[in-house]
Amino acid sequence: MKNEVYHFSQPLLMVNRQPGGVFMRFIHTADLHLGKMLNGERLTELQSDVLDNLLKLVEETKAEAVVIAGDVYDRSVPPEEAMELFDRFVNTLVCETGRKLLYIAGNHDSDKRINYGAKIMAPGGVFVGGILQDDPIPVILHDKYGPVYFSLIPYVTPERVRNLWGKDNLSFKEAMDFVIAKELDAVRKLAVPGEVLRSVAVAHAFVTGGSVSGSERELSVGGSGQVGADSFYPYTYAALGHLHAPQRIKGNIWYSGSPLKYSLNEFNQTKAFLVVDIDGKGHVSVEWRKIIPKRDLRLLDNVSFQQVIAEAEKLPLSKREDFLWIKLIDREPVLGAMERLRERYPNILSLEWVNRGNAGEDRVTDSRQLMSQSKEKLFESFFEEVTGDKLTEEERVVLRQGIKESEGGARV
Repeated sequence: MKNEVYHFSQPLLMVNRQPGGVFMRFIHTADLHLGKMLNGERLTELQSDVLDNLLKLVEETKAEAVVIAGDVYDRSVPPEEAMELFDRFVNTLVCETGRKLLYIAGNHDSDKRINYGAKIMAPGGVFVGGILQDDPIPVILHDKYGPVYFSLIPYVTPERVRNLWGKDNLSFKEAMDFVIAKELDAVRKLAVPGEVLRSVAVAHAFVTGGSVSGSERELSVGGSGQVGADSFYPYTYAALGHLHAPQRIKGNIWYSGSPLKYSLNEFNQTKAFLVVDIDGKGHVSVEWRKIIPKRDLRLLDNVSFQQVIAEAEKLPLSKREDFLWIKLIDREPVLGAMERLRERYPNILSLEWVNRGNAGEDRVTDSRQLMSQSKEKLFESFFEEVTGDKLTEEERVVLRQGIKESEGGARV
């Protein structure tokens, strides 16, 4: 049988939608980390809710496309339920609503797995940048004023640039600049002379000046993995992924951040989707749309055990199911504290006692030295190690009396 080539001029299922709005509007997100686990539990339900909200936002804003700037999955071999969740999202967004989807591989993703089926999906409106290309082709979306060129730049490392192009001894910035130069050259070859050149870079990188929350996997040792913001200056807008806090680096270089909180370091972040508009003259506006998750990650700091218990009675069930990091100030032991708290807060990630620190960490613990110390001195050391405080004179009197009574009146 002869091989046949099929050409698709539009998505296979286009539902009541004409491509090309008055101006280019897309939603920028990143770092979905589908398949992520927290407290031993997969976050599939929460991530599904987030993606449902993203679909609603697409309809509300009439956005032409969704752009995901890397880390679609939490690891290179994602669990089946994570892949099924993403598959449902793609089908709904593209097949049912006729929107476009553009996404790239991040440092958590497998570049080859992400890139699987890219050529087959492109005619249907799904555009994937999984692996670096020697001859990149930008994705072109249209609005009333003409084309907008999207460079899909998967996660770049010096090793990948060396393997593909034979470039040795490059820094992360030099590797990124080399790839961007190729991407920009491809855009300029397609651009019509005299038109306003509107272009978008979609990349996954640690740009100098970005605020790190601590949950992002390090791209390299020290600061050598960082790239400069100037690498993205030629683009009208840079849609970045990797840093989990939504933030503007400089000009129109933006991180959308992750849609959910994935570590304690993110507990005070406001998560958002970015709605991006590019008008006919290349002017950009960015609107934050706050994300309210079904289950939040909260820190309860500097509170007593009884305060936490009492607070549970005032909270609705949905808030009691939040992920919690609790730091108690009680000096006295509380028997079965974790079990009693979990009856009210089932998703406690960590329970700490801030007044039982490491005050005794540097004390000598050699057994022969311990045996040579008096009982009063041993208890004093133990008390200070557990509470971080020294015994008061009143407490010393009580201690001596107790030791005396335990020894049947013998001198201490």
